[in-house]
Amino acid sequence: MAELLHSLADRGLKLGLAANQPARILDELDRLGIGQWFTHREVSGHHGYRKPDVRLFLRACDDLGVAPHECVMVGDRIDNDIAPARRLGMRTVLFRTGRHRDQQPRDADEVPDFEVADVPALTAALAALIARHSPNVKSFEER
Repeated sequence: MAELLHSLADRGLKLGLAANQPARILDELDRLGIGQWFTHREVSGHHGYRKPDVRLFLRACDDLGVAPHECVMVGDRIDNDIAPARRLGMRTVLFRTGRHRDQQPRDADEVPDFEVADVPALTAALAALIARHSPNVKSFEER
């Protein structure tokens, strides 16, 4: 995952967090060597917005200086990640992992653009979305 984050940031993409986590999670991300790749470094513990509240997503967009339709949300939950992001017009990737991996969309509005189960598949999904919607961004699949 660290290599993927580095590749994305290295290509000029802005990375942000939209997570239901205490503020101290940033220290953990930094300790793991991945925190530095995130431009937007706020989580619910900083301001109290919790997913699926779309204000958490909008705050990240504002901080990054982008519109929701310019974003890709990668999340592991349909109800908290994919559904609110899609309501805002974001493209979405469902990372099927953890205790919510079997969660299913309740309707067509909750179907993600891609579903993945590992980092190589996530890399391919992001590359496809970027190529489709941001043709001026250089490919990051091959470093």
